[in-house]
This record gives sequence, structure tokens and C-alpha cells, in this order.
Amino acid sequence: MAKPLLRRLGDVTVVFDPATWQTHVLPPDMAGLADSIAALSGDAPVSMASLAEYVHRELALDPETPEIRALLLRLAEIGVLEG
Repeated sequence: MAKPLLRRLGDVTVVFDPATWQTHVLPPDMAGLADSIAALSGDAPVSMASLAEYVHRELALDPETPEIRALLLRLAEIGVLEG
């Protein structure tokens, strides 16, 4: 699977999925997580589990809260995270 391209534009992040050629604009509340994904990624998309662990460890947030879980699921839906 091709790695999505993430680019920060001010308060938002633009995501291009080369597999589907879809482009998404992430709102500011997702931009911080997108920055974390960019930092964690290598040659493949970041898994939802590894980002959840990062959110818990580095950001001291509970990834099981409805808000964080919704953000993670949305990122997975648009191809930024692997399930």
C-alpha cells in the first residue's frame, strides 16, 4: 500500500492518497495528529494501534475517549492509518 502524502498548510493538513488519488483537508483538530503520523511513518502508513500508543505515551491522552477514537477512525477511513 502506498503511503499517503501529508502537507501542512497553515492550520490544516492536506492529505493525498496515491492509491485512490483522493485528496482530503484535515481540520485543525486533526492536524496535530497528522504531524504525529508524519513523524512516526516510514515507508508505509502508520497503524491505528501505533498511533493510539503514541497518543497515550507522548501526548498523555486516552485514545479510547470518544473524541480521540473518532479522530483515529476518521484518519483510518481516509487512508492515513492502517486499521
